[in-house]
Amino acid sequence: VGVQNLGPYTSTNVIVATLIPAGTTFLNASASQGTGCVNNGTLINCYLGNLARSATAAVTVVVRPLAPGLLTNAALVVSTNVADFSDGNNYAETVTTVIRYGTFAALGPLPILDAAPSLPYPSVIQVSGLTGVVSRVSVRLEDLTHSYPADLDILLADPSEIGRAHV
Repeated sequence: VGVQNLGPYTSTNVIVATLIPAGTTFLNASASQGTGCVNNGTLINCYLGNLARSATAAVTVVVRPLAPGLLTNAALVVSTNVADFSDGNNYAETVTTVIRYGTFAALGPLPILDAAPSLPYPSVIQVSGLTGVVSRVSVRLEDLTHSYPADLDILLADPSEIGRAHV
């Protein structure tokens, strides 16, 4: 959750309140400034302290979804000591689509030569069983051996991106 003070004065005692979405397990909450976040059951309060005019802060809430579907997260920002004459921008909602893990499998062993590209290059990992939009991918390489593992560079690319320059 991003917070920005759009008012003319410093906002004091800024608090971000967000509900833990139904159908999730709470893992962690943190704030980029202030005294931190407190889990009050289904409500997370993050105490940001003061926020100067035009300044920004961030709150991160991490949950584990229990099943595929839509998750709605809502956040409310309040400042306890400064009047807010435009409080219509103090509330936000976001909806995230949770999908099941798909099946990821390499087509076979991938030889990685010293001082040369892998064969075949580029390597392809087949993905199946996914529906919806993938917005985050985590990769774990298993049974990987190489004389110089620090020399390995791994790039994940959407098939529509193959052939485009990557930095």
